Amino acid sequence: MLEKLNQINWSEVEACYVPGEQIPVLIRQLISIDKAVQLQAVQELFNNVEHQADVFPATLFVVPFLIELLEEDAVYVKAEILDILRYVTNSNPRDIDLSTGVANAVYDGLPVYQRLLMHPDKKIRDYATQLFTSAAREKDVPLWANEVHKSLNLESDPEIKCFLAKSLGDAISVGQFSKDTIARYRDTIKRLIENEPDLYVSTQMDIGLMRLSKRQIDLSVFEHFLQQTRQLENADHPFTSNVLMAVSWVLHNVDNPEGTQHFVQLLETVQRRDNVNFVSQELIDKAFVINQTSDLGNLKSYQKLAVKIILSTVVDWRAIDGYLLRHGLPTERDILAQSI
Repeated sequence: MLEKLNQINWSEVEACYVPGEQIPVLIRQLISIDKAVQLQAVQELFNNVEHQADVFPATLFVVPFLIELLEEDAVYVKAEILDILRYVTNSNPRDIDLSTGVANAVYDGLPVYQRLLMHPDKKIRDYATQLFTSAAREKDVPLWANEVHKSLNLESDPEIKCFLAKSLGDAISVGQFSKDTIARYRDTIKRLIENEPDLYVSTQMDIGLMRLSKRQIDLSVFEHFLQQTRQLENADHPFTSNVLMAVSWVLHNVDNPEGTQHFVQLLETVQRRDNVNFVSQELIDKAFVINQTSDLGNLKSYQKLAVKIILSTVVDWRAIDGYLLRHGLPTERDILAQSI
């Protein structure tokens, strides 16, 4: 185990905070018999290989050892290691070559993540699923879909079932599958929705079912989704951004006046009841404000409402200025308000 750790000249390897020589010490602590030592080490490693979506030369050297340790029984912190790998593979660094190298190194562990999809520990299973689907590449989509479908049939945890259903929909949306395969995947999600007692979970799985349609929205599924969200609203259930994103995604693809009206009602509910600042920034981040254009005059009615809600509720306006600037939108609140 970790036989190659001494073959690297760590003194010449840059990490975020600590000297490079400290990195192998932290890696070895991940197999300590003391769980507290492992937890402390994995947190320090995380801080030194990823920071604010950036990666470092040390990240490239550390990733293979983290993948190796995922298969060791003595490692208690597998979920935390999976989380590190998930973050570094989705980084947005200053050095594109380094980023590519890190992503390739994480990709090499795909068979390991695949084996962990059935792990008895819920947290490990959850993070392995997220890492597996984010690390997989286009040529892996059939494997991705098949493994996620298999896990979906066996999963008992509601939150993981939601993610798996949406992940399966994402796989279908980017891959090439036969009609029979798509029908089989669709039937699985429909069956799970019909047998799911938790309204929120079935609503989330509706999102996966809509994504299976590859942009050819099944309006009957959308109608069911609207019914579910109305029930959630009446039950005073807190909405996550996923629900709002799903309605918006459908409305970008179909002209549905009833859906648009319902979306407006949901936004008003969120504004009145939920963590509006968080949701508003999510709206910005997922391009509710921009529909393939920076022309505010072309915004749809529900997008304009989203902008108005953002204007009235965002506490830290500076947090979203960078996004607006990158898309050619005005950053001053008054100017943006006048635009709509």
